[in-house]
Amino acid sequence: MATILLAWELGGGMGHLLPLRGIGEVLVKRGHRVIAAVRDLSRVGQLFAGSGIAFLQAPIYQGKRMAAGERVSGFAHILASTCFGDDGVMGKLFEAWNDVLDQVKPDLLVADHAPSALLAVRGKTIPCVNMGLAFCCPPDVSPLPYWWSSREESPAEEVATFEESLLQRVNRLLENKGRPRLKRLSQLFNQIDDVVLATYRELDPYGDRAKGRYWGHWHVGSGVEPVWPEGAGPKIYAYLKPFPALEGLLNELRRMNCPALVLSGGISLALQARYASELLRFEERPLHMGQVAARCDVAILNAGHGTMASLLLAGKPLLLVPLYTEQLLNSQGVERLGAGRWVLPNERGRVGLMLEDVVSRESYREAAQGFAKRYAGFLPGQQLPALADRLEGLVGKKPRHCTAAAAAVS
Repeated sequence: MATILLAWELGGGMGHLLPLRGIGEVLVKRGHRVIAAVRDLSRVGQLFAGSGIAFLQAPIYQGKRMAAGERVSGFAHILASTCFGDDGVMGKLFEAWNDVLDQVKPDLLVADHAPSALLAVRGKTIPCVNMGLAFCCPPDVSPLPYWWSSREESPAEEVATFEESLLQRVNRLLENKGRPRLKRLSQLFNQIDDVVLATYRELDPYGDRAKGRYWGHWHVGSGVEPVWPEGAGPKIYAYLKPFPALEGLLNELRRMNCPALVLSGGISLALQARYASELLRFEERPLHMGQVAARCDVAILNAGHGTMASLLLAGKPLLLVPLYTEQLLNSQGVERLGAGRWVLPNERGRVGLMLEDVVSRESYREAAQGFAKRYAGFLPGQQLPALADRLEGLVGKKPRHCTAAAAAVS
């Protein structure tokens, strides 16, 4: 029996907790001791109930986010603003994660968007896997992936300078602790024993990684049966959180007179009452995603990866309204596929036009069905036994990152 530590430090809840439960439960059933150090404990008790996974609070930075640069943003800026942007914060997180490692004594660390945990394990004789969505598992490139909101030329020199200063800060800490230095920041996420990309090649925002394995996504749990209002026209499914153009979108749904089922992600009851009609129904309870994907004709989402991927696997075209950078990159991937469109959350004048476009144009459906055909027969979750085999095979092996010599590998 091995002790396996699952670590989650950054990002929102369900998109990390559900995959951790999925693989953790399989490992528990194989007789392993599985402990999850998680960012947010508020839903873990209910979500992990019956799984056999123990859990504890992960060390996280809870103070004011540090300035990460105003003109550009990218993965290095995320690291600077959440865990590596201040020597004191970074040092405390390093020590706290080392305390967790000393307490749990894992035979394997599986990190899901947990850069401080990856930093803490560097140089220890603990095999390590970086697992998660492609956005959270950047490729081994320098500089790390970056993006910007303006139409200016790529500020490559500014990005490189910023990342170099962050790398120097990280290396000072590693050197002071007697751990192997990094040649580039991307080695933190790649100079380990494996990278598990829980997505699909077509949806990788950083481009096709020829040497990487795409495992696809998996999810746990179920929900109530989706029930659309009775009516003619395509069945529209929406899972939405509040955003500035939401009322414009709800107006368009009501105007189209198609049966629409909206799962509320925090939409106020007052707003629901204002727009609910015979053809527009709101639902507060979680819905059975498999049934939703099978029965709807078009979906409107904020571009969360799991729901988006499930609907693409069912061949359904999408209108996406991304609220965060990761969701924007997901949306751009869907548009590259030709399987849908995206609109910014404050574009009140365009959201209705984009919805009408996605509903009426057959090319989006054809592209989504093309994606579904490429993965015909694949069922999210069926890959978990093979993934568990891979993780078990790393237990007891000498880690790539545990010697100073490893740091010299390019």
